[in-house]
Amino acid sequence: MKPAATRSVAAAPRPTPPPARPSRPVTRPPNRPLVIPVRSASPAAPAAQQASGSEYQWTYQGRRIPVPYDVIGRGPPGLMLPAMSTVSLRSELAGLAQALADRASWTVPDWPGFGESSRPPLEYGPDVFREFLADFASAIFDGPVPVVAAGHAAGFALELGRADPGRWSRIVLVAPTWMGPFRAMGMSEGVKAFARGLIRSPVVGEALYGALTTPDQIRAQYASHVMVDRAFLTDDFVARKQGLTRVEGARFAPSSFITGYLDPFEDREGVLDLARSLEVPVVVVVGEDTPRKSKAEMEALGAVEGVEVRRVRGSLGVHEEFPREVAEAVLPFLS
Repeated sequence: MKPAATRSVAAAPRPTPPPARPSRPVTRPPNRPLVIPVRSASPAAPAAQQASGSEYQWTYQGRRIPVPYDVIGRGPPGLMLPAMSTVSLRSELAGLAQALADRASWTVPDWPGFGESSRPPLEYGPDVFREFLADFASAIFDGPVPVVAAGHAAGFALELGRADPGRWSRIVLVAPTWMGPFRAMGMSEGVKAFARGLIRSPVVGEALYGALTTPDQIRAQYASHVMVDRAFLTDDFVARKQGLTRVEGARFAPSSFITGYLDPFEDREGVLDLARSLEVPVVVVVGEDTPRKSKAEMEALGAVEGVEVRRVRGSLGVHEEFPREVAEAVLPFLS
């Protein structure tokens, strides 16, 4: 069902001189979303690059879902999309947005059901995120913009690039993935369905999800395939990540990601065919320390004619661990 979307924008104050532009009243023109300024929860940035926060009121299947987003940088608009995981949060892209702040004014949202967004108990699948991204991009941007998509966000950015050819001016895929953990491990459909149902269930599911997201579990997962430098995994870092797993409804969207129900493609050829069909320039950033199976998928995507490849140190969390290296690698492409 296509969401009914309206928009209301409270204009941000302008410095003087020059004279301030008059504030626009909070109205709801047809077919635009409600956007409410809120305090940003992202890490502090330098004064010239400080994030400003807003909240996009998305309506899906008659349900209002508040989705926060930050704006970092100055210049023409651009979009950054965080990876999907049990601890996905838009601030994982803050360092990269700040490193590229002179290139664009980057809008960085959470995904519905992840991060600091509302987490209703939807049956989360690819169509939820396809619809969200199309609605969000149409609401926020008036023309083509560059998009930087990390991890599982890559597939949804590529799909929208084909569905709406004028949406992106350039596409940057950072450590792109399309297989959730269970699919990567070769789990059967029966096991995947059972596991998702179990995690979503009351009481037992909450206890199971809690056991899967202890500090030790989070640290171990990051150390095994997300981060390269264990010194990055401080107690404070892990505590902040775990906090995302303890909010109401935290397990619903991640349960679909873990079990492969958020995978946007059925097989590698689906990804490659989509990349071949795009007219917009695409670059893939590959972390040299990425696990073998995930790296093979990235290299296959990078081998598509016309797709460029950049290699930097890092793994699946390269955008968060090595933002300046990623920025240096993609800046010529974005310029």
